Amino acid sequence: SIAQFTSLGSDSVARTTYANIGESHSTGVSLSVNTTLFQKLNLNINGSSHYIQFTSTIDGKLRNIDGYDCNVFASAAYRFNKSWRVSGNFSYYSPGIFFQGTITGNTRHSATINKTFLKDGKAALTLTANNPFQKHRRSHSEINDPSFRLVQESNSLTRQLRLSFSYRFGKLQGD
Repeated sequence: SIAQFTSLGSDSVARTTYANIGESHSTGVSLSVNTTLFQKLNLNINGSSHYIQFTSTIDGKLRNIDGYDCNVFASAAYRFNKSWRVSGNFSYYSPGIFFQGTITGNTRHSATINKTFLKDGKAALTLTANNPFQKHRRSHSEINDPSFRLVQESNSLTRQLRLSFSYRFGKLQGD
């Protein structure tokens, strides 16, 4: 399997690159459900879970790592009439594993209000709030190597408010 890996040089500098360093096996299950209720409410949920196994040789050292991961996405959209729509979604990503270590999981969520107007709804104004309840997202990854340990942490701004305008000029014509 071609994968990212990090090694520590004789100068104590960690270098990350890609190479064919081993094998990965994944066994999992996915589920997707989508339904419409009352002709105006659409509900959607998708999920997957996997058992992952990594076997690798980095710097002549054999490593075996295994674990589970899980992802879930859910959304709901309600259409009040032809021109007004509200929607929201939530995503969960479990902590993950890779050839040399682990990475934190995270959640994401958003809410959207959409108004279409003009003839045949050609124009739309959309207001979206991404992660309104989470200002920052902390990411943490660890590389555990027999010769070194590397911890990387970052904190990124995730809360966003977005206003967009779109206009459809026409339809594509097929042969």
